[in-house]
Amino acid sequence: MSADLSLGYLKCLQTYHLVISNVCRLITWLSQMSADLSLGYLKCLQTYHLVISNVCRLITWLSQMSADLSLGYLKCLQTYHLVISNVCRLITWLSQMSADLSLGYLKCLQTYHLVISNVCRLITWLSQMSADLSLGYLKCLQTYHLVISNVCRLITWLSQMSADLSLGYLKCLQTYHLVISNVCRLITWLSQMSADLSLGYLKCLQTYHLVISNVCRLIL
Repeated sequence: MSADLSLGYLKCLQTYHLVISNVCRLITWLSQMSADLSLGYLKCLQTYHLVISNVCRLITWLSQMSADLSLGYLKCLQTYHLVISNVCRLITWLSQMSADLSLGYLKCLQTYHLVISNVCRLITWLSQMSADLSLGYLKCLQTYHLVISNVCRLITWLSQMSADLSLGYLKCLQTYHLVISNVCRLITWLSQMSADLSLGYLKCLQTYHLVISNVCRLIL
């Protein structure tokens, strides 16, 4: 690399360092688990594999980008950094939980798995897009950024909760699960669309953006 490190490179390097440090922490935690694999452990391992495979795919995609960072690339990198930092925060929080999995922990893990699987599906879909950013792609990226930033805000809030799960926390978690499951259902549907963006798709995307922005406003 040249000595003149661009903003994009520094941001990518910072994200990469954050991913690796937390991946290593989780690998250590997994290696310390007993041979008797509980349901919660298997679910966590499945999620972990999904996260890492997609993170690696995106890191590869980012490393193949040209040095000339377009607006779309910077927006994507900003969103990616936000996702990974919060994913890592939650991974750290999960790895600090005791092996005795309470009801609240299992419910949170279920929600976490749903969020990550759909985030990864969309990350994969975004990484398969061509560098030539169409209007539809930019609109989708804008919506995606809005969803993820608010999901991450909620994840951060959840990860700051104490292990002693009160009734209010469980009630809130139940509502959060309902919101995320529906957001994820929409994200899944969008990620299954073909790259050829029709007028109907753009119309639908516009409606989706309106729905999500209001959902996010309510979440906030």
